[in-house]
Amino acid sequence: MKRLQLCLATLALAASACAQQNTNPEKYAKYITAEEARKHLSILASDAFEGRETGKPGADKAANYTADVFINRAGIQTGATTDAI
Repeated sequence: MKRLQLCLATLALAASACAQQNTNPEKYAKYITAEEARKHLSILASDAFEGRETGKPGADKAANYTADVFINRAGIQTGATTDAI
């Protein structure tokens, strides 16, 4: 029985490794510039986000900012709402 479980676990691991597709990161490079990344990182690292510590208001501010960038500015569709973040 343990041998069957080991075989199934190995098969599942091998299948999950094969499921990963090789994507070309260069095709995504046109979506963000170094200047834009610096701007967002400076905003998130600012004192206004209060350190972004888990469970603190700064973490909520950072999550809402990130959601705003991805959903409202980039137009990415999600199944979640910003209220859940």
